Amino acid sequence: MHFAIAAAVASFCLVGYGGRATTVLSGDDWTVDGEPCTVPHTWNAVDGADGFGDPRQTPSSADSYERRVSVYRRSLPAPKPGKRYFVRCDGASIKATVRVNGGEVGRHVGAFTAFVCEITSALRPSGNVLEIEVDSRFDPDVPPYSADFTVYGGLYRDVSFVETDAVCFDSTPDGGPGVIVEADA
Repeated sequence: MHFAIAAAVASFCLVGYGGRATTVLSGDDWTVDGEPCTVPHTWNAVDGADGFGDPRQTPSSADSYERRVSVYRRSLPAPKPGKRYFVRCDGASIKATVRVNGGEVGRHVGAFTAFVCEITSALRPSGNVLEIEVDSRFDPDVPPYSADFTVYGGLYRDVSFVETDAVCFDSTPDGGPGVIVEADA
C-alpha cells in the first residue's frame, strides 16, 4: 500500500521532481516602497527592541515601533506554455495582498503561516511583475494583538515561484505541499 501511494505521488508534482520546479525569489532583486531591499526583510529590525517604549503594552505604545503598509515588488521569470504557476510566501506579517501585473491574485491574514497563490491566469508571456502588499498595522480582528515579542512587519521569510505541470496537487490550501496523508489506525 505504501509503495502505491508513493508511486502515485511521485508521478505528480512534488518539490524538485515529478513536474514541479521551485525557484526561490528571495534575495536582492526586490524593492520595498520603491527602495531596493533584500528579502527576507522587515522594517522592524531595530525599533522593536530599541528600548524606546514597550510594544507589549498596546500596539502603539512604543514611540519608535513602526506598524505600516508597504509594497514589495520584483520581476518574475517568463512562464512556459502548458504549465501552472504559484507564488509561495513562507511569512508575511501581518496581512498580505498579492498582485501580478497589477491584478489581485490572493490575500492572506496571519503573520506566522505560509500561503500559496496561483498566478497562472495573471501571467503574460514576459515582463511579469509580482507585488506583495504587507500590512502590519494593528487590527483587532487579527491576533496577536500584543505579545512578549515583537511582531515584525514585512516579508520576513522566503518567497518562491513554483512551476508545475498542468495537472498537479493543489498547494493553495494552508500553504502546504498539496498532499496530506492520514493513517487510519
